Amino acid sequence: MFGVVQLAAFASSPAFAHWGHHIGPARLCVLGSAAQTLSGGLLFGFLGMTTSKGWFLGLSYAFRQGGAVDFSASTKKHVMSK
Repeated sequence: MFGVVQLAAFASSPAFAHWGHHIGPARLCVLGSAAQTLSGGLLFGFLGMTTSKGWFLGLSYAFRQGGAVDFSASTKKHVMSK
């Protein structure tokens, strides 16, 4: 499960570094932090409502990947400001 997190962050980092100047560093940080709160905090609370193990594992992987991409977006502000 945790290898998926690093893979998603590794795959999405170049995109945020490339397009980050068009989006703006502050906006990218705020949107990344808000999306990380949604995928990492709120959506994980609803995993207990799934009816099968397949859905639970699939959504768990998807939410972890979303959290890694969001974390990557929220931390690119420091890289782009230099």
